[in-house]
Amino acid sequence: MRILVLSGYDAASHKRWRQQLVTLPFEFETIALPPRHFRWRARGNALSIWGEHYDTLSQPWDLVIATSMVNVAPLRAMVPALRNVPWITYWHENQFVYPASPKQKHLVQLQVTNIFTALASDLNVFNSDYNRTSFVQGTQSMLAMMPDHVPSNVADVVVERSALVPVGVDDSHFPQKAAVMGPLKLLWNHRWEYDKAPDRFFNAAKAAIASGANIQLNVLGESFRKHPECFDTARDELGEVIDHWGYQEDLSQYRNIVASNDVVVSTSIHEFYGLSVMEAAMMGCRPLLPARLVYPELYPPHCLYQSEVDDFATETETLAEEIYNLADSIEDVRKAPKIDLEKHKWSNVRGQYLSVIERLV
Repeated sequence: MRILVLSGYDAASHKRWRQQLVTLPFEFETIALPPRHFRWRARGNALSIWGEHYDTLSQPWDLVIATSMVNVAPLRAMVPALRNVPWITYWHENQFVYPASPKQKHLVQLQVTNIFTALASDLNVFNSDYNRTSFVQGTQSMLAMMPDHVPSNVADVVVERSALVPVGVDDSHFPQKAAVMGPLKLLWNHRWEYDKAPDRFFNAAKAAIASGANIQLNVLGESFRKHPECFDTARDELGEVIDHWGYQEDLSQYRNIVASNDVVVSTSIHEFYGLSVMEAAMMGCRPLLPARLVYPELYPPHCLYQSEVDDFATETETLAEEIYNLADSIEDVRKAPKIDLEKHKWSNVRGQYLSVIERLV
C-alpha cells in the first residue's frame, strides 16, 4: 500500500507524529512544509504543496494522511488524481478554541477552513475527545453566525466521519530516571508562544521563590524568531535558579534533561493533547497542570490545579502555592509512582492507526 503523508506546518510535535506514523508496514512518502509564517501557511499551504509537488501528488496513491494544518478541500480539487483517493485528516488541533493573538484578526477564516477540511476528508481522526468536542461545538457556534442558508448537518457529518486515536509516544529510547538531588526541579517545555502562557509560569516561580520555595528551573521547548518578551525578562530575573535554558537540538540530550526533573508544569491556554507533558510524565515527572483544556481527560485530579484562565493574578497565585507545597514535600514527590499512561504508548496505539487505515482502504 502506498500512502502519501502531508504535514502543512511541520512543528516539532507534528514532525514527531509523522516520523512515528511512517514506521507502520506500508510504503510512505512525505511532503512537509516548515513551521513558519503561520497565518500565511494556514491559508496558503494548499497552493504551496500544489505548486511545488504536483508530480508527487499526481502519482497513484492508495491513501493520503494529512495533518489538520493542510487545507484539504482546494488541494483535492486542484489535483484530479487525488479526488478519488481515500483521505484521512489527523487533527492535532482546531482553530475554534484557539486564543487569538492581537495580530490574528481573521480567526473566522481559519475556522471556515477547518470546516471545509473536515467535510473534504473521508475520515477525521482526533487526538483527544476534547479536540473533537470543541471542534463540533465551535462549528455549531460559527454556523449560528451565518445570516441565512445555514446547513444543519455539518456537525453530524463530522462526528460520523470521526475517530479518536492518541498521538502515541514511543518511550523505547527514554532514559532511565536518575535519582534527583537538591532543590525541587521544575520543567517548562512548551513552544515559546503566547498561547502556552509562559508569563504565568515565570510569575508563579518568582512568587514561590519569594515565599521561600527552594526550586531550580529548566526552561526548554521550541522557540521561533520572535517570542514573548517575558522569556528575556525571566532569564535576567531568575538566572540564579535556571539550570538549562532554550531549545535542545539533540533529542537524546533533551530527554536526559527532562528525566532529571521532578515536576513538569503547564500554564497553557491552548492544548489538545500536550506531547511534551506526556513524554515528561512517562519519564517520571509529576505533572502540574491547569484543570482545563485536554488535561482533565488525560491526567488524574491530583495532577491538576484550579483553573482561572481569565484571572491571571489568581491563577498565578494558585500555581505559586502548588509549587511551594511540592517543594516543601519534596521527598514525597520523589517517592511517588509514575502516572499510568500505558494506553498512550506507541506500542498500544499502533494497532489503532492500522485499524483506521484499514477502515478506509
